[in-house]
Amino acid sequence: MTKKITETVAAVESAKKSLVEVETAVSSLTEELSKLEQEHGQIEEQIESGSLVADIDRKAELEELIRRRRIHLEDLEGRVLPDAEHALAYAEAMEVGDSSSIGVPEKHAEYVAAAESARAKINAGIEELKAATAEWEEFSRPLVQRVEKAGLTRGKVDAEARVLVAGHGRNAHLVIDGTEYAAPEFNRDLAGTLSTADEYLAGTLARGLEARKWNVPVHSIGR
Repeated sequence: MTKKITETVAAVESAKKSLVEVETAVSSLTEELSKLEQEHGQIEEQIESGSLVADIDRKAELEELIRRRRIHLEDLEGRVLPDAEHALAYAEAMEVGDSSSIGVPEKHAEYVAAAESARAKINAGIEELKAATAEWEEFSRPLVQRVEKAGLTRGKVDAEARVLVAGHGRNAHLVIDGTEYAAPEFNRDLAGTLSTADEYLAGTLARGLEARKWNVPVHSIGR
């Protein structure tokens, strides 16, 4: 451990110790003040009840003590305690600056390696999805066109027809014996897949798709 890091660690420990001392002083003074006020209240009750043994001098002494303790407590809570808390926060921030002491470079290197690996897997998955979609479209498009050419499209023929085409344009797909053989358009399929991974990403992708649909800037689509 270098001298600089040792000094930083020592500064943190010192700041922690100072904060504990101030917090202890506040707690102790609060407790003392409570006892003084309780004693003062008891003497006042004696005076109000007409007691002849009420200690008037002690009452005056208590009032002065309470006044001084309150001033001291207000100073501790309003100035000393915030200063001690800030000193600790600053020392801990400086500790972060000495990154090697808490392994920042090593952890970041681990993240970079893991992120690169994850991105490679995502990219590979995207390429696989794209290839699978293209292969299906290459296979099914001629069949869709053949059925369309015969006029067997949903809405024009009996929905119970053995073979027909449903949808329009790129969404056109085969329906055979009531089973629909459809594949989402690649971009929408990818967006839908990614949306399941993260709620915020889902909203971002949804706005992007909506903007594309209406041919407007993404920022014009409400959140």
